[in-house]
Amino acid sequence: MRVKGSSASRNKLKKLYSITKGFWGRKKNVYRRA
Repeated sequence: MRVKGSSASRNKLKKLYSITKGFWGRKKNVYRRA
């Protein structure tokens, strides 16, 4: 049960991380341009 939960949370975290990375990357470009 513990392994299953950690695996699911890890998958969720990975998805969230990729979304956050793209968001910050976009923001960084905006700041750099300004």
